[in-house]
Amino acid sequence: MQCDALDPNEVVERGSAAYSRRPFACALAVHEDGLLGAAHLNRALGLPGASVETVRLLVDKWAMRCALNDAGVSPVAARLATDETDLEQFGLDHGFPFIAKPVAASSSFGVLKIDTAQAIPSVAHELASAGRAAVLVEEFLVGDEISVETFSFNGEHVILTFTGKSVGDSFIEMGHLVPATLDESTTANVADTVRRFLDTVGLTDGPCHVEVKLTPNGPRVVEGHNRIGGDNINELVAEVYGIDVEALSLRWAAGQASAIDRSPTASGGAAIAFFAAEPGRLLAVEGLQGIEEADDVRLLNINFKVGDIVPPVRWGPDRPGFVITVGKTAEVAASRARQYAEAVTFVTDQSGEAPAVALTRQLELSIELDQGRFLGYDGKFTSHSMATTTS
Repeated sequence: MQCDALDPNEVVERGSAAYSRRPFACALAVHEDGLLGAAHLNRALGLPGASVETVRLLVDKWAMRCALNDAGVSPVAARLATDETDLEQFGLDHGFPFIAKPVAASSSFGVLKIDTAQAIPSVAHELASAGRAAVLVEEFLVGDEISVETFSFNGEHVILTFTGKSVGDSFIEMGHLVPATLDESTTANVADTVRRFLDTVGLTDGPCHVEVKLTPNGPRVVEGHNRIGGDNINELVAEVYGIDVEALSLRWAAGQASAIDRSPTASGGAAIAFFAAEPGRLLAVEGLQGIEEADDVRLLNINFKVGDIVPPVRWGPDRPGFVITVGKTAEVAASRARQYAEAVTFVTDQSGEAPAVALTRQLELSIELDQGRFLGYDGKFTSHSMATTTS
């Protein structure tokens, strides 16, 4: 069955037709774009799975933030902005810097930091040019960011691991390590916050990838997703704990897995580091010799072939590749992964049409990947300058 996974109506139509020919236990999505459609299909067919209401709270970041703030869980100042005036008012109310991001996108796409009032007009113009209907604005959270990989069994939430991360420009993640090293107090506080978060959104079964900032005021949930973590985090978890969370998700949904009653014990560490490249047409990739055969390397991946246009990194899939390593500790694995990543050079031709082509594609993706249009966010974000131009 092929369909637009982002469109719940199409998923229900095609999925129901497939079910009539060959019934299945439930619909399950492991990527962001299929979560809402799978929930709608399960509800239409009376199958088990996360409810539409729960998945919407996780996909719709504004709805999620409202629910958490109402429950007093991980409070973060936020508002929905539909025009430049909303951005200005948030800055007046809560100060600078603050974050503006899509209501329902993924892979760190379109996340902007607004440092000063003077930056608002240009940011508003960019948001309007990208065709946004609305954006979520939130206070800027200071502190290290981690993610928490969980699995819920009939309402019992098990913390599988804490994942450390390094973040580059535009909030794009450039590396992860498993397990993250946290002190006892932080571990307890984060675990409690994440479990309260899962209860608040109503997730009772299956995986969740929860992003958390370790602020001076305590852990704050950035967002959560009822799926496995991206960026090959599942592979890191499998290396360290021997648990394939994607396979566990399938087995649990089909009623073929037993519940895990406690957090697993780590065996060593694992890490992923992403390569960097200057945008342009790819001419060559240098420095790969010997890396793939190294004893501590589990996977080496290059996302572009010679002749392809390497875009500027505006979201996860723009990164040119990665290397996954293992070690006695997560820190050892991460150090080796960074060394390998720094040894690889992507030679690009930065002249010609490559940057313009990449930027055009980014604007298209900006609209394609935001699920806000399926959540009732209509209209178009407006800026003062564009409103003046079109009046």
